Amino acid sequence: MSAFSVDILKIETLDPHPNADKLDIVRVGGYNCVVKKDTYKIGDTIVYIPTESIMDHPTAIALDIADYLVGKGKNRVKAIALRKIISEGIVLPLKIVTDYLDSKFGIGTIDLTSECNLADLLNIKKYEEEISPQMAGKVRSWPSFLSHYDVENLKRPENRSIFVPLEEVIATDKAHGSNMSVSWSITEPDTIFVCSRNNALLEDDNNLFWKTAKKYNLIEKLKLYREWPSATHGVECRQITIWGEMMGLQDLRYSYSKEDPGFVCFDIFLNGNPLSWPELKIVTDYFEIPLVPLVYRGPFNESLLLEMSEQDTLLPNETMREGLVIKPIIERTDDTLGRVQLKLISGKYLTRKGNTTEFH
Repeated sequence: MSAFSVDILKIETLDPHPNADKLDIVRVGGYNCVVKKDTYKIGDTIVYIPTESIMDHPTAIALDIADYLVGKGKNRVKAIALRKIISEGIVLPLKIVTDYLDSKFGIGTIDLTSECNLADLLNIKKYEEEISPQMAGKVRSWPSFLSHYDVENLKRPENRSIFVPLEEVIATDKAHGSNMSVSWSITEPDTIFVCSRNNALLEDDNNLFWKTAKKYNLIEKLKLYREWPSATHGVECRQITIWGEMMGLQDLRYSYSKEDPGFVCFDIFLNGNPLSWPELKIVTDYFEIPLVPLVYRGPFNESLLLEMSEQDTLLPNETMREGLVIKPIIERTDDTLGRVQLKLISGKYLTRKGNTTEFH
């Protein structure tokens, strides 16, 4: 699961709402939040509760935010459009939170600092939607050689300076699907692992991840790739993983369905290392593996990428773009983040209406 925290931050910018006299827009990290006018000033220390948080009702009442929560249980934080301005998350004065914690744990018991993650203290968690039995499948042990895959948000405060100014990057379309992988390792040479985001799955023709792997011949293509000398650059192939999104189960379907799921690849790892974008393009073209569309290649420009994240998707038979995934054209790592790769989520996507789903 990607990083989730309820943070103590400072108001970075404050502007009047262009369409509402009684509202302001504040910026915390990379997020814009709409707040009541004259509640905050630049530099104020606040508590930021991100979108897709879920909390119990008594806590919401105590913090005086119950009226801003949504969902069947009125317990979720979601992005909303207020007079055509998207607000991502809830901002609270630090004093409201410290007063609540003092009443719950005793005055002075909790020592809050800017490094503190308040999620546990406030019993706030990241919302995860329950998946269907067809997706859940029968679980086996997670392969020891395989790490779980997640991409952090560029807007998180700690990620604001990850990209070097003018660094050449690529941005690809982020498909609204369910994370899956097909992998092999020399440590278990007779086994092909098909995994959802969190589970390795026993082979089952009724399971949607196995169904997708077979529909796109990913198991056979993985075996062929393993034996393709030019793909491994002459080094011994010890493990390969094809990563992608299974599509057709969520509210953005791209013309696919449970009966006929879709797939797009976004990464291939060879011996534990990701292929660069040019290498990934060569391999997926050669083996006819669908690849996420390239949206942008050029110097890192956050304003431009934010604008592009709101444009129509290049994926088939939908218009709304979930967002972008951005990474350097030359793969590199960061001491804190690890592999440098970040996402930007579209405000249109976050505030879409109807029977929305989030089967990660």
